[in-house]
This record gives sequence, C-alpha cells and structure tokens, in this order.
Amino acid sequence: MQRIKIIHIDDDAKTIAYCKKLFQSNHLLSYEGGFLNATEALAFLDNNKIDLIFCDIEMPTHNGLWVANNLPYTVPIVFITAHTGFAIGAFEACALHYLIKPFTAEHLNIVVERFQNQQPKQPFLNEQISQFYNQYLSQNQQNSPSRIYINNIGKIIIVNLQDLMYLNGVVNYTKFYMVNGDVHTSSKSLKVYADALVYNKDFIRIHRAHLVNKKNVKQILKTNQQQWFAEMNNGEKLELSKGRIDEILEQLQS
Repeated sequence: MQRIKIIHIDDDAKTIAYCKKLFQSNHLLSYEGGFLNATEALAFLDNNKIDLIFCDIEMPTHNGLWVANNLPYTVPIVFITAHTGFAIGAFEACALHYLIKPFTAEHLNIVVERFQNQQPKQPFLNEQISQFYNQYLSQNQQNSPSRIYINNIGKIIIVNLQDLMYLNGVVNYTKFYMVNGDVHTSSKSLKVYADALVYNKDFIRIHRAHLVNKKNVKQILKTNQQQWFAEMNNGEKLELSKGRIDEILEQLQS
C-alpha cells in the first residue's frame, strides 16, 4: 500500500518535534517535512506533491485558514487547534478534519482512517473551508453558519438550515429532519450541532434530545399531566424540558 505523503505546519518547534515522532511511527504516513511558517510550507508545495497537510490553525502572520486559501493545488488539510467548544462545533458542522492539542497516536489514527474513507470524494472542500472561515472568524460577532455538512463514509451531505425542521439526538447520533421529509443521520452527538448553532436564534434546544427550527413549530401543546410539547409542521410532537418551560416559550416567541 502506498503511504500518504504529509507535511506539518506549526509555529512551535517543540510541537513540530513531538508530532514528527507520531507521524513517523504511523505506518500509513510518509513524513515529508515540518515547517515553522506558512510561507516556507507553500514554497515546498510549489515543487512537491503532497497528499495531506497537518496545519496549526492559530499561527502569527499567516494562519491555517490562510494556508487553505493559498495552496498551489487542491490538498486536504487536517487543522490542529488548542481550542475546544465553539471552534470544535464549527469544525464538526463543516465536516473538516481536525485534531486537538495535545493529540496522541490513537487520535492520529482516527483522523487518518477518516481521511482514507473520505479522500476519494472531496467536491466541497473549498466550500467547507469558506464556511468554516466565516463562522470561526465571526464567532465574537455572534454569527452563525447557513449550512451544516454531514460527513458520512464516502460522501458529504450539505444541509441548508432554512430547509431543516429539527434535529433529534439519540445517544451519539443525530437525525436531521428536513422540511421536504428527508431524514439524514450523523454520527456526531446533538451537542456538536447545538454548539455550532449557539448564535442562531431560529434554532432552540427545547430538550436534551431536540433542537428545533422555531419557524417550523406549528403550535405548543400542554397535556393534563402538565407536559408540554412542540408540534412541528410535519405533525411530530416533541417534548419540552420541564425545568425550562418559561425560558423555551420566551425563546419561541421572540
């Protein structure tokens, strides 16, 4: 089996040295070099064909997103970050490969396997990076993505949020219920998407298992047993969290 040719870009020399050992110990990878800045890495890419780039997203002068937008040819990128929370939600919502510092050989194996499964079909890579770029850089302005990318084996499904009725979380899976009746399944938890949509006022977490587009809520129902439900436009009734009734009702009406 031909090994995957990779390079690593990070402004920290210690990180380059640590990761070099991990990369070289992985039998699926061919480590072609580590670079302390984006300019040197791009100069190398001008004369060398690489299959995959590992790149720190937070670097001075030119960050990882700048690298993605200035590549001399199309090549997948695994973004490396020290941040969690919102940034991770953004990575997941855009179906991009990523690693969290410090990562282990096991974490690396998972990403490499994911790359192998997805690599033959990357039609939306530039669009995914653009979506992430806008979302990641605008998080302080409390903006939100207009699309979510579901990464399934061998394909990526694009979900336009305006066409999404609600999301339902089941253990570590999330089902996307679309206005047209389609249902898509993601292997990510509902929390991932709740984090990514935290600034989108149209989507409300009404229950630990339900995240709804309030534009598709037909009515709110209350039973004799003091249970509350949101009836969606498709007729589905979703339970509201008992301890947050007033808060949820206020959000739905805003």
